[in-house]
Amino acid sequence: EATRLFGWSKEQLVGASVDILVPGPLRSAHAAYREGFARAPSPRAMGRESRLQARHHDGHLFGVDVMLSPMDDGRVLCMVVDRSELMQVESELRKSAATFRRVMEHVQDVVYVVRHDGDMLGGRVETVSDHVRDLLGYEAREFIDDPGLWLSCVHPDDRAELMRTTQRMFEEKRPVMRTYRLRHRD
Repeated sequence: EATRLFGWSKEQLVGASVDILVPGPLRSAHAAYREGFARAPSPRAMGRESRLQARHHDGHLFGVDVMLSPMDDGRVLCMVVDRSELMQVESELRKSAATFRRVMEHVQDVVYVVRHDGDMLGGRVETVSDHVRDLLGYEAREFIDDPGLWLSCVHPDDRAELMRTTQRMFEEKRPVMRTYRLRHRD
């Protein structure tokens, strides 16, 4: 598996310094980590909080998690998990989240996301565009901090219809057009 993961043959790996698997700029820091591990060997998991990279035989870098466990005979058991696909997905999620933030900052309408957890009208506002201030006089943060604020802004005469259309949306798992009045802070 190591030959597949790193692209080196077994003959190239056995007896070679582990530094061939470490990206060039990180080799000096890696030497210090190895020395620290040699002074106080103990099981360690690396890469979970920070992302590590390994170097493939062809030179490309890929994400890994590394687990080290000292053995009784002075050797170290090293397990390497390929995280390149996970890191790619995380990168795409970060880009998507950044795009969503830019849309939320620049859209002139009020856009909000509610986590309902089964309670159709008692859900929590997770995100709301800042333009809500222009429409309702409340800051976006106030809707996040007060789960009942959005519903309290709905005109009392419109709440029953809002409940019906919201229930239909959840039952049918389809978007619905909802029209209702909102009351400004003042």
